[in-house]
This record gives sequence, C-alpha cells and structure tokens, in this order.
Amino acid sequence: MTKNYIIFQISKNKAIIDIESIQEIVVKPDDITPILDSDIYVEGLINLRGEAIPVIDLRLFLNVDKFNENESESDIIILILKHGTKRLGIIVDAIYHVSEVNMEEDESKDNTNNLYNAYFPKIVYLNEELVNVFKPQLVFDDVNL
Repeated sequence: MTKNYIIFQISKNKAIIDIESIQEIVVKPDDITPILDSDIYVEGLINLRGEAIPVIDLRLFLNVDKFNENESESDIIILILKHGTKRLGIIVDAIYHVSEVNMEEDESKDNTNNLYNAYFPKIVYLNEELVNVFKPQLVFDDVNL
C-alpha cells in the first residue's frame, strides 16, 4: 500500500511519519509555557489558535543527541501530531519533504530490538537509503503530562 509520509531528521537518523498523523508543522514559538514538575523531555505548552498543545523534545524523550548541537531556537521545528482527539507537539531536528512510500512487507523489515526502536518498529528503503518508520501512537501512550 502506497501512502504519503513526511521525511524528518531525529538525531543522526532519518525517519518517516504517516502524513495523516500530522495536523501541521510549526516553527518553535517563543512563548512556550513551562509545566511545573514535568519530565525533562517536556518543553511545555504552546497556544495554537486558542488550543493548548503540549510539546515534548523527541530527542530527550528518546535519549538521543541533537543532530546539530549549535542549533538556534529559530531552527527548531515542531510537528503537531494528532491521535483521535489528542494533540501533541514533538520537536525534531529537520523536516525534508513528503514522499510516497510503499509499505509492502517485502520492502520493510522489523526493527524492534531495543527501546528506541519500539517507536520506530520498521525500517524501509527510500531513495537508496534506510529510514526508520515512526509510530507516534506509542508516544501518546508513553508521554507523562
């Protein structure tokens, strides 16, 4: 089955996410309201057209390094994810483009040998390189807000 996916960077890895899981992409706003006594990966809340959206740094959540240690605040990108009625912003290192991906079994392989890979359970070949398939539903289940 062929679907549209957004290709993004998380640490040193490229990954894809089903475009249907994304509400929108925003540049990190200046006014993130911290949440007291939250986990280290929780950046806080943003106001997106009157809706309070929690934002996490996916790199801290997954305990991985930033792709660019010298990034400025204006370089940070937030993917606003949707899962049913829930919304969650995740900070990623970069967004590349939308691509059609065929997720046939013969083109992907399982990738569940550690905790990090639980969120990226498959690997696919895309434009002659390996990319991880991100499953955001698991993040919604595991984030403590």
